[in-house]
Amino acid sequence: MLDADIENYFGSIEHDKLQTLVRQRVSDRKMLKLVRQWLQAGVMEDGVVSHPVAGTPQGGVISPLLSNIYLHVLDRVWAKHGAHLGELVRYADDFVVMCRSAQACGKPAPHRTCAGPAGAEAACAEDAARSVDARPGGL
Repeated sequence: MLDADIENYFGSIEHDKLQTLVRQRVSDRKMLKLVRQWLQAGVMEDGVVSHPVAGTPQGGVISPLLSNIYLHVLDRVWAKHGAHLGELVRYADDFVVMCRSAQACGKPAPHRTCAGPAGAEAACAEDAARSVDARPGGL
């Protein structure tokens, strides 16, 4: 089993791509406006408010939902091109691949390309990718 995390995921979500993906499923203008306002809300650090052009508020109650919408593309690409390697199980930026063989998982390399949300590549976090032997007696 390969256990990994996408590096700087919540901070790198592109607002325009995310809103396009939300519009593919949601037509209610009020809901779309609410999502846009949530993304444009300022972030206060040390008393200074900034308005990031990318990312979702990490720790915000809407962030897991928005991140799953954004990475649904990865789920579809995996189903089409990676399913022969194993089963992908993902929640937000954390995922495991339950490989069909040890060779299919290989060894996680630092900054190995993990995913391609909306056509872009993302790097696995260096300290958050590891192979795990999940066979009986292997944990």
